[in-house]
Amino acid sequence: MRKLTKISGFLNLPGIIQKVAACFFCKVATFWNNPQFVGFIAGLNKEIKSSTGLPLTKKDEFAWIDLFEESKAQVKTLKLQIDEKEKELDMMVFKLYHLNDVEIEIVYNS
Repeated sequence: MRKLTKISGFLNLPGIIQKVAACFFCKVATFWNNPQFVGFIAGLNKEIKSSTGLPLTKKDEFAWIDLFEESKAQVKTLKLQIDEKEKELDMMVFKLYHLNDVEIEIVYNS
């Protein structure tokens, strides 16, 4: 019932404040519905529980959102760099073996 009161109080906020708050709640909902973030928090909670016995609070989970997103961005950047280097290496091998376009296509499609 208390949550319902908070939500109805939120709905009575003045225009711009309500829009900003709605945006914030959408972002939070996105994180909590994101399987990657949920898995990350579950793993983190498991490790913390095994050492201290206390799980993360929702406030603590908020603190991890930025770190999670930053790490996710770094992983994405590294993956793009790895993919680029793999393509360069493939081209070097194709050149070494004097493969033509048809042969290269066969390699990629097999």
